[in-house]
Amino acid sequence: MTTHASIGIVSIALIATLVALATATGSILVQKQTTTADTYSQLVDDVTTDLTSYLEVRQIIGKFDPTHHYPPRIAINIHPLTTNTIDLNKMTIQITTTSDLFIYNYQESFSLKTGSLFSDDTWNRLATDTYSFVVSNDDDASVQAAHTLNKNTDTGFLLLTLPDNMNLNPYDTFELTIMPTPGQPRVFTLEVPLPSTTMATLYP
Repeated sequence: MTTHASIGIVSIALIATLVALATATGSILVQKQTTTADTYSQLVDDVTTDLTSYLEVRQIIGKFDPTHHYPPRIAINIHPLTTNTIDLNKMTIQITTTSDLFIYNYQESFSLKTGSLFSDDTWNRLATDTYSFVVSNDDDASVQAAHTLNKNTDTGFLLLTLPDNMNLNPYDTFELTIMPTPGQPRVFTLEVPLPSTTMATLYP
């Protein structure tokens, strides 16, 4: 083989390598741009949903009993984003599965000065198909006096238990919808954890 032929083969191989590298790099950049755009779009959607519902949901925690001595317990940490008054008496929470819909109405508000949020004493107060609001901060006592969230410093936990007849299995999903008045509904798709999990952060 001549020197010119060898150089030609090496040049072709080098060009092919550069083309492959450029293609791969371009693919990575496009994928990264797409991921960034998707993340930005989701962030915008989340902020818009928060603003139109007048509520920020900071965390949703679930406590599950593998022995089924009590139904799953759900605690939702919320606070208003504006000074619009949210009437707890008019706010409902819905649990939706593939085959059923459960509606919860407001029962009461109370403060939890000491003890566990998930203690039996706290949850035994709940009646069927109702939710309670545990006050963390309420500067003007509007929550317990008038059952309203009227300042963006009002914070606390919505408490509810899932129905016994939901028959949830690990990795099953269900929708939890908070319907404030005023404001647009907040919808969360939550997943049931493994049976070995007793406490789980369901959102975020």
